[in-house]
Amino acid sequence: ALRDEAWQVRLYAALALGELGDARAVAPLIATLKDEEESVRSHAAWALSKLGDPRGVEFLIAVLKAEDEHARRRAAEVLGGLGDARGVEPLKELLGDENAHVRKAAREALEQLRGQGEGKP
Repeated sequence: ALRDEAWQVRLYAALALGELGDARAVAPLIATLKDEEESVRSHAAWALSKLGDPRGVEFLIAVLKAEDEHARRRAAEVLGGLGDARGVEPLKELLGDENAHVRKAAREALEQLRGQGEGKP
């Protein structure tokens, strides 16, 4: 399903693999980080993070520097939900982003992390 023609199928496949918690999903999810669709890549990174693979969070942190403002916003949203302290400093950098939606997503993600005990100011 991660190779399906429809990006929506690939996205839901990545979500399902993250929820299943099976380490055998790591290799296919890593390959999915190169998907042409940004939302599929973000969900694959989320799934990797749920599986405990550090490459998911590392990928999302890298996406925070993407030119595409939607990609930056989505990566911030996903990082906030993961509760991983590695996202705190890169998210703080986004508080000065040129796009108001990205700044808002970064602020909300940091609030989520603080609520989870990860984002100490």
